[in-house]
Amino acid sequence: MDRRIVDWSSDAASRSGATSYRQLGISAIQTIAAALAVWVGLWALNNALPYVQNGAAAVTETKRQMAESRFLFEPTDRQRIYAFGDSKMLAGFQPRAFAAVLGEGTDAFNLAIPGDQRFVNLLESAIVAGNVPTHVFVEALPSQASVESWWGAFNDDNRIIQTLFPFRAFFRDAIVLVFEAGGLSDVVRRYRANANQIGRMRADHGYYFIRSQSLYPDNRLPNDYRLPTDRPNDGYSRRVDVDGEEFVRLVHLAERYDFEIVLVPVVYREGEFAPPPGADRELIAKLRRFNRIRILGPPYLLYEPSAFSDPVHLNTSGAERYTREIATLFRTMTTAGL
Repeated sequence: MDRRIVDWSSDAASRSGATSYRQLGISAIQTIAAALAVWVGLWALNNALPYVQNGAAAVTETKRQMAESRFLFEPTDRQRIYAFGDSKMLAGFQPRAFAAVLGEGTDAFNLAIPGDQRFVNLLESAIVAGNVPTHVFVEALPSQASVESWWGAFNDDNRIIQTLFPFRAFFRDAIVLVFEAGGLSDVVRRYRANANQIGRMRADHGYYFIRSQSLYPDNRLPNDYRLPTDRPNDGYSRRVDVDGEEFVRLVHLAERYDFEIVLVPVVYREGEFAPPPGADRELIAKLRRFNRIRILGPPYLLYEPSAFSDPVHLNTSGAERYTREIATLFRTMTTAGL
């Protein structure tokens, strides 16, 4: 009878277990290395072809790069202006036209982000990079709903995913690029057109005309243009939460780095709201104790529809008009020493 002796000693079991754990560790390292190689490859591809991105994504990334660039301003710039806001400011404020009105010693950058009023993180990034402004133009002051703290970012699933996988939209955007180009033969031309648009935005210090939403000849709405949502008998009022985390953070930045926050009027179409009041007295009273905040002009301006390329955004001539009006109001404010 064949009798086999099995060694059940603890030494043999431990050797078997150690081998299993060692193999598991090697497999885990190989898997992580493969995943890391794929991640690096996709990251490199995304960075090598940045203009595959759609307009809003490319604009947002470029604004971040601009803010974090070294020596954004010249040492001789006595007045250094940032303009923040959403797409209305993006397509409304022309930094070069503004500087031309104010003259030598003034420079400005449009750091508005499409679809997002939050800006304190971007402003802080610019300051950390050494680009400290003297004035920050904003369409609206931060509210409690626009918190950008680290805890807010931790609870923002979209931001976490974008941080971990910055290339996640690359293939979708590439497919859209090919589709809009009409075929592979025209992809290169379309890619270069995207690159030229972003290059032009850089040259214009962040100003960006939103051509894709313009459907009328010469990028002008007809002057009888109206929408069912217009409220020609109602005014527009600005709200601010002076106890909100982001408002407090902005004020602290202004005090620490010695700049002023300038609340500028927003521009709307005639008929979209009632004629604006002369001054927003309620808001002035609410902000009186904050000596770093200035209110420029009325709460909003009304331009004829022909100054707009679509129901929301100014065309290039409307943007120049708006910029020059803001520049004139700003020059009056600074000359008066207010």
